[in-house]
Amino acid sequence: MTSPLNTVILGAGPTGLAAAYELSIHGKPVDVVEKSQAVGGLSRTTELLGCQFDLGPHIFIRRNERIVNFWKLIGENQMFSLHENSKQYFRGKAFGSFSEIFLSLPVTEQASIAASFLRRSLLPKPRPSSYRDQMVNDYGDKMYSVFHEGPQKKFWGVDPGHIERKWAHRMLSRPSFLAMAKRMIHAWMNQSKKAKAKADAEPTGAGHVFFHHKNGSGHLYDHLKEITEKTGIAKFHLQSEVTGIHHQHDRITAVDTQTRDGTHAVTGEHFISTLPLNDFVGMLKPKPPQDVIDAASKLYFRDLVMVNFVVDGNPFDGQWLQIISDDLQAYRITNFRNLSDAMGRGPLCPLSVEYNCFRGDDFWRKSDAQIIELAKDELEKSGLVQTQRVVGSSVLRAKNAYPVYFIGYQDHVQTVTEYLAGFKNLQSIGRSAIYRYNNMGHAVESGLLAADHLLGRKTDVGGLDVLDGTKDIYNNV
Repeated sequence: MTSPLNTVILGAGPTGLAAAYELSIHGKPVDVVEKSQAVGGLSRTTELLGCQFDLGPHIFIRRNERIVNFWKLIGENQMFSLHENSKQYFRGKAFGSFSEIFLSLPVTEQASIAASFLRRSLLPKPRPSSYRDQMVNDYGDKMYSVFHEGPQKKFWGVDPGHIERKWAHRMLSRPSFLAMAKRMIHAWMNQSKKAKAKADAEPTGAGHVFFHHKNGSGHLYDHLKEITEKTGIAKFHLQSEVTGIHHQHDRITAVDTQTRDGTHAVTGEHFISTLPLNDFVGMLKPKPPQDVIDAASKLYFRDLVMVNFVVDGNPFDGQWLQIISDDLQAYRITNFRNLSDAMGRGPLCPLSVEYNCFRGDDFWRKSDAQIIELAKDELEKSGLVQTQRVVGSSVLRAKNAYPVYFIGYQDHVQTVTEYLAGFKNLQSIGRSAIYRYNNMGHAVESGLLAADHLLGRKTDVGGLDVLDGTKDIYNNV
């Protein structure tokens, strides 16, 4: 099955699709193997009652001219730019900025946050080793416990004391004492309602401009698949699950796939993998050395459950609502109509409630009906949506959404990646395959760079800073 001179790409998410496109338009045959019946991976778009849903607010951040031009070309005038308008849910209310939240606190709590910040500025924890230690040093014990601890526990599923400290600075720029003091003094001096409305010390998205596809990110990748297939040298094997990866000496030789028709072998000259790093190692035949197996077994991912609702009327004016406090289990609520009006239909508004969990835990094992009722209750509790306005609902479960940055994970990743680097015809790219959080811009760029490498262009996929730009996304937490 397939030509021995082709490139086999494992996974048809943004990374794999970008690589397949770039190779095929330059005359290099490709075979793309995808477990799902649709392309796009975590960036696919689904439909319910004529409304469009992404798996969370998938936005396109401007990285460089090549990526922008790529999106414009593939998007066929369906891409547009807009300003971020995200909000934060805190203690039963939606806020537009950190300063609004701060002003809503009792004066005694404001003073406690300020004193705690000053204390840690003068007496930081020596040798911080975790996310919690670093955030406490940067913001003080009180601010950390009020604003950061809850959402991070939801995101990771473990105590932030077990998360790598570098994640703190990848999410947020470290504030100076002077800047934070000015922010707090500004808030205290403007306690009136009139001043509250104008408070703008740290807007969650004002000034952040990003690109979005008119009908949702998945439509971009559906179109990318179509134009890649039109080259005549690209073949997509959908609903084909990789079950084995064969290697000999220093080369990958073939992959086994399971389809409805049985088991098949896909051979090729080059291989590009976007599969989860631990899964890839587990499918190698023959098995790798034991230390590599042990290292891969310690890597794990956070999974995602999306509850999609079609609501009569537009319930709030933000694009997404980050849940900061613990009175809701949800991590985020996204209003897709406010990202693009075309994602709704008539008066109907697509709204999703996002839950982070682990495959097989109590939440994951809940039935779809149970999860829908929980999400309905939380929407009602938040004051955003009354249950009677919900006209349709569905549940979507996504595995391997976020690599978990537990303390020491880098050592295990290094053991695995150093072993895989020994295969001369293999490139591992994309979020799951390199065990690093990225956004769609990084994903597409890494796919293009992987193709560049096979086309003989000078590239450094491994050197791509996939975390550049994440601060803009997460500053609103």
